[in-house]
Amino acid sequence: MLSHCWGDASFIKLVTRDLPRFKEGLSLDQLPKSFVDAIAVAMFLNVRYIWIDSLVILQDNTEDWAYEASCMELVYKNSVCNIGATASKDSNGGLFFKRMPETLLPHRWMLEGVKYELNWVNSSSQDWVRSVEEQPLMRRGWVVQERWLCPRMLHFCKEQVYRECRAMNGCEAFPHMDGTVVSLKSGRHNVAYSQWRKLVRFYSSCNLTFQKDKVVAFSGIAKEIQRESNDVYLAGLWKTTSYTIWLGKHWGKILTGFGSAHKSILRRLGPGRRVSVSSLTRPVFLGTTKTERCFPSFRLYPTSI
Repeated sequence: MLSHCWGDASFIKLVTRDLPRFKEGLSLDQLPKSFVDAIAVAMFLNVRYIWIDSLVILQDNTEDWAYEASCMELVYKNSVCNIGATASKDSNGGLFFKRMPETLLPHRWMLEGVKYELNWVNSSSQDWVRSVEEQPLMRRGWVVQERWLCPRMLHFCKEQVYRECRAMNGCEAFPHMDGTVVSLKSGRHNVAYSQWRKLVRFYSSCNLTFQKDKVVAFSGIAKEIQRESNDVYLAGLWKTTSYTIWLGKHWGKILTGFGSAHKSILRRLGPGRRVSVSSLTRPVFLGTTKTERCFPSFRLYPTSI
């Protein structure tokens, strides 16, 4: 499957009137560069089929979209690999960039008759953040499910290809490196809830073209954690665990850029009222009652997605 930013580019999409033509087949010259590159990667991996959202879901049929959206986590979970056009801002950006591959090779030199080899490419967590987390695809709300429900993902970035799976991360230069590893297959309830908090914070900082998609674009994550924890999911809350939005006097330090409109909403609600994360358009930090004991000056609001 392919994860990509739609962006402002104009490209071919499946609509009802074109369904017969799509069934007959499309030529590669009708597809944007990211699609063509992803097909090349699938062929290289000897994978016969590739799933691309805009080509398999009727974009002008709300019933078809609703049905496909309700079972998208099955597509992600059962895929061989998720191909990420991570560094491209739209579908015309492609997966492959001009680069200097020799910079990824170990540097060899001779010192007093002894050969040394050093791979000097930075493999720190800062490099992962710069090359992967800060790229255009990572700001797309839908990619949260696509990224963390698939068994493995390849990020095609400007300098090299990065890999992440449920066990570890890596890149061409370094098979093992620091990065964000989130596994929903823990077997322990407390770990599943901890991952839920991380993913809500990450997801709430992403962008969606249509705000109405905010709940459905995260529903696959909720279903998976529900299966993992055997808990009951109640519109963003868990029956056995209570989470809250952590807000306080120092708005800028807790939620970067938390707008005055949101502050006004919370003032009107007052204590004891539920706040929906889907009504907020800035990053959200989910705390617990333990947070309240540690920071009594902060207001805690029970929340749902």
